[in-house]
Amino acid sequence: MNNKSKILLSLRAIISKGDEVLLVKRALNDTWSPGKWEFPGGKVDFGEDLNESLKREIKEETGLDVSIKEPLFFWDNPASLKKYEGLIHVILFFECSAPINSKVVLSKEHTDFKWITLNDLKNSNLKTTSQVKEVLVKL
Repeated sequence: MNNKSKILLSLRAIISKGDEVLLVKRALNDTWSPGKWEFPGGKVDFGEDLNESLKREIKEETGLDVSIKEPLFFWDNPASLKKYEGLIHVILFFECSAPINSKVVLSKEHTDFKWITLNDLKNSNLKTTSQVKEVLVKL
Protein backbone atom coordinates (compact mmCIF):
# COMPACT_ATOMS: atom_id res chain seq x y z
CA MET A 1 0.00 0.00 0.00
CA ASN A 2 1.37 3.43 -0.86
CA ASN A 3 0.93 6.67 1.12
CA LYS A 4 -1.82 7.90 -1.23
CA SER A 5 -4.18 5.30 0.19
CA LYS A 6 -3.29 5.89 3.85
CA ILE A 7 -5.47 7.88 6.21
CA LEU A 8 -4.65 10.03 9.21
CA LEU A 9 -7.72 9.81 11.45
CA SER A 10 -8.61 12.53 13.94
CA LEU A 11 -11.64 13.23 16.09
CA ARG A 12 -13.07 16.59 17.15
CA ALA A 13 -15.68 17.29 19.80
CA ILE A 14 -18.32 19.95 19.55
CA ILE A 15 -18.91 20.11 23.29
CA SER A 16 -22.03 21.87 24.43
CA LYS A 17 -22.83 23.23 27.86
CA GLY A 18 -26.24 24.85 27.76
CA ASP A 19 -26.46 26.77 24.48
CA GLU A 20 -22.69 27.34 24.21
CA VAL A 21 -19.92 25.28 22.64
CA LEU A 22 -16.30 25.03 23.74
CA LEU A 23 -13.41 26.42 21.73
CA VAL A 24 -9.76 26.14 22.73
CA LYS A 25 -6.89 28.32 21.50
CA ARG A 26 -3.80 26.56 20.15
CA ALA A 27 -0.47 27.48 21.72
CA LEU A 28 1.65 30.00 19.82
CA ASN A 29 4.55 27.53 19.58
CA ASP A 30 2.41 24.86 17.87
CA THR A 31 3.44 23.71 14.38
CA TRP A 32 -0.12 23.72 13.00
CA SER A 33 -2.38 26.79 13.22
CA PRO A 34 -0.61 28.46 16.16
CA GLY A 35 -2.80 30.88 18.10
CA LYS A 36 -5.99 29.81 16.32
CA TRP A 37 -9.21 28.68 17.95
CA GLU A 38 -10.42 25.12 17.39
CA PHE A 39 -12.72 22.43 18.70
CA PRO A 40 -10.87 20.08 21.07
CA GLY A 41 -9.77 16.65 19.89
CA GLY A 42 -6.86 14.88 18.28
CA LYS A 43 -5.48 11.87 16.46
CA VAL A 44 -6.67 8.32 17.04
CA ASP A 45 -3.95 5.94 18.20
CA PHE A 46 -3.62 2.73 16.17
CA GLY A 47 -6.11 0.12 17.40
CA GLU A 48 -7.86 2.58 19.74
CA ASP A 49 -11.65 2.61 20.09
CA LEU A 50 -13.07 5.86 18.65
CA ASN A 51 -15.17 6.75 21.70
CA GLU A 52 -12.29 6.04 24.08
CA SER A 53 -9.91 8.03 21.88
CA LEU A 54 -12.20 11.06 21.86
CA LYS A 55 -12.79 10.90 25.62
CA ARG A 56 -9.01 10.58 26.18
CA GLU A 57 -8.18 13.55 23.96
CA ILE A 58 -10.85 15.74 25.58
CA LYS A 59 -9.69 14.80 29.07
CA GLU A 60 -6.03 15.49 28.16
CA GLU A 61 -6.75 18.85 26.50
CA THR A 62 -9.53 20.24 28.70
CA GLY A 63 -9.82 18.13 31.84
CA LEU A 64 -13.48 17.51 31.00
CA ASP A 65 -15.35 14.22 31.22
CA VAL A 66 -17.80 14.41 28.33
CA SER A 67 -20.75 12.39 27.15
CA ILE A 68 -20.53 11.52 23.47
CA LYS A 69 -23.91 11.92 21.83
CA GLU A 70 -23.47 11.15 18.13
CA PRO A 71 -21.25 11.64 15.11
CA LEU A 72 -22.26 14.73 13.14
CA PHE A 73 -20.19 14.70 9.95
CA PHE A 74 -16.69 14.26 8.59
CA TRP A 75 -14.10 16.47 6.89
CA ASP A 76 -11.33 15.21 4.64
CA ASN A 77 -8.42 16.91 2.92
CA PRO A 78 -4.81 16.13 2.15
CA ALA A 79 -2.79 16.38 5.38
CA SER A 80 -1.12 19.78 5.65
CA LEU A 81 1.91 19.05 7.86
CA LYS A 82 5.13 17.89 6.18
CA LYS A 83 5.40 14.83 8.45
CA TYR A 84 2.02 13.60 7.16
CA GLU A 85 2.68 14.43 3.51
CA GLY A 86 0.80 12.13 1.16
CA LEU A 87 -1.82 11.13 3.72
CA ILE A 88 -5.51 11.98 3.59
CA HIS A 89 -6.57 13.61 6.87
CA VAL A 90 -10.07 12.49 7.86
CA ILE A 91 -11.68 14.20 10.84
CA LEU A 92 -14.86 12.90 12.43
CA PHE A 93 -16.86 15.51 14.35
CA PHE A 94 -18.93 14.36 17.30
CA GLU A 95 -21.61 16.11 19.30
CA CYS A 96 -20.70 15.93 22.99
CA SER A 97 -21.93 17.46 26.22
CA ALA A 98 -20.29 18.49 29.45
CA PRO A 99 -21.96 18.84 32.85
CA ILE A 100 -23.13 22.41 33.42
CA ASN A 101 -20.87 22.82 36.49
CA SER A 102 -17.73 21.40 34.84
CA LYS A 103 -14.48 23.38 34.86
CA VAL A 104 -11.99 23.48 32.00
CA VAL A 105 -8.33 22.78 32.84
CA LEU A 106 -6.14 23.28 29.77
CA SER A 107 -3.09 21.26 28.74
CA LYS A 108 0.11 22.87 27.42
CA GLU A 109 -1.27 22.48 23.87
CA HIS A 110 -3.71 25.35 24.44
CA THR A 111 -3.51 28.78 26.04
CA ASP A 112 -7.15 29.80 26.42
CA PHE A 113 -10.70 28.55 26.14
CA LYS A 114 -14.05 30.10 25.44
CA TRP A 115 -17.67 29.00 25.76
CA ILE A 116 -19.57 30.70 22.94
CA THR A 117 -22.90 30.31 21.16
CA LEU A 118 -22.71 29.17 17.54
CA ASN A 119 -24.43 32.39 16.48
CA ASP A 120 -21.85 34.52 18.30
CA LEU A 121 -19.06 32.38 16.83
CA LYS A 122 -20.43 32.88 13.30
CA ASN A 123 -20.45 36.65 13.86
CA SER A 124 -17.10 36.86 15.67
CA ASN A 125 -13.69 37.95 14.44
CA LEU A 126 -11.90 35.06 16.19
CA LYS A 127 -9.04 33.56 14.20
CA THR A 128 -10.20 29.96 13.85
CA THR A 129 -8.89 26.87 12.10
CA SER A 130 -10.34 25.90 8.74
CA GLN A 131 -12.09 23.02 10.53
CA VAL A 132 -14.10 25.45 12.69
CA LYS A 133 -15.09 27.37 9.56
CA GLU A 134 -16.23 24.10 7.98
CA VAL A 135 -18.32 23.22 11.03
CA LEU A 136 -20.05 26.61 10.96
CA VAL A 137 -21.09 25.99 7.35
CA LYS A 138 -22.57 22.61 8.24
CA LEU A 139 -24.38 23.55 11.47
